[in-house]
Amino acid sequence: MKLIRGDRLAAHEERTIDWYDGVISSLLDFGDGIPSHLCLGIAWSAEHDVRVYGLVPIADTVAEALRTCLGRKQAATKESWAEIVSLLAKGQAAHVGPVVVLAAEVFRPRRVLGWAAVPAEDVPELARHERRVEETHGPGGLEMWLARLGVPMPPHYLDEEKLRFGQYMEVSGPGWERRAEQIGVSAADRDALIEDFSGRLLQIGTHAGSIVSTLGAPREDLDEVLRYDLGLRPEYYFEFRVRPEEQTVIDSGYVRRKTRVLSLALPTTAAEASACRAEAIRLGVTAPELVAQFGEPEDRTGWWPYETWTYPGALMLELRLGVVEG
Repeated sequence: MKLIRGDRLAAHEERTIDWYDGVISSLLDFGDGIPSHLCLGIAWSAEHDVRVYGLVPIADTVAEALRTCLGRKQAATKESWAEIVSLLAKGQAAHVGPVVVLAAEVFRPRRVLGWAAVPAEDVPELARHERRVEETHGPGGLEMWLARLGVPMPPHYLDEEKLRFGQYMEVSGPGWERRAEQIGVSAADRDALIEDFSGRLLQIGTHAGSIVSTLGAPREDLDEVLRYDLGLRPEYYFEFRVRPEEQTVIDSGYVRRKTRVLSLALPTTAAEASACRAEAIRLGVTAPELVAQFGEPEDRTGWWPYETWTYPGALMLELRLGVVEG
């Protein structure tokens, strides 16, 4: 295939036609006797850094007319755009053979992740950005085309950000080396995580809007809590508890995904307190579960991410990120 060499498009001159969250349509001139091609956006999503394009060869006359339109100073006017759309439709409709469809990284569009020759009728008609709809060009369409090309669906960029935030919390505080090793975070990675997240999101008074803009929409959004799946603790959500009126953080920590009934009782002796503590550690009891079981503690001391809760009967529990730990 002359158009694709290794994992890159052959050298070409590119004229952008339409732009929306990455190049969506353009005119490619390859030279060396290769006809000009339209590069048409087939599927993409703002949440992913991969796009799918179709390369449609067009006649020299159509290519030259497009160059003329795009070379005008007022190429973005309605009249010019109507002419451009007409030429694109003409060029696309005239081609009846196979179309090269490829997946490429949006920020490095010359790196090809996968490609295939498909029938021309399978390539959707060009649609300018305001006419593109989620059903045909959004994540579902992207997933369909990537599967057809044998390219794995990339992670949502905010999923990665949520995971990094979860990693940051796991490697914060004393004893981080063991936890970092468990989740595959190096010392250099830890430094980068601290640089990105220290002093953000968890501070009392942080506005809920800052959390959403950083981590995306929560899995559960209730009046007083925002709950996120951070990808590291399968049985827990991380919960930001907010003041409803101001929508500002007043507390945070992990909570169980599913409500459960605990059979813990407040101790009356030191031996009972030791046994209760061991059981709370084994069960990974959360702060809301402690309040539901025992009420508010008599004393609550410590500094993030650690707190010590004290209850009657000499019961002292150390919580890290809202979960009882040893």
